[in-house]
Amino acid sequence: MPCFNSLETITKVNIHYFGIRGNIWALKRYRSLVLHYLFKWLNRRSQQRSLTWDRFMLHLDRIQMPRARIIHKIWG
Repeated sequence: MPCFNSLETITKVNIHYFGIRGNIWALKRYRSLVLHYLFKWLNRRSQQRSLTWDRFMLHLDRIQMPRARIIHKIWG
């Protein structure tokens, strides 16, 4: 799906840009918020909850969202 590809790309670019030493907690928070809002957006399709968190995590393996990690070690 194109929306997942663009979301993966945007998340990867942000992690690479902000992935400096001392910023790991902010990166983890950013990734968790992206996943939270994606889950919320996917559940808006109907009046009933169509996707559980467990099923969402199974589908997340197919999307291959990048993990929060340190890319640049500029201090020390």
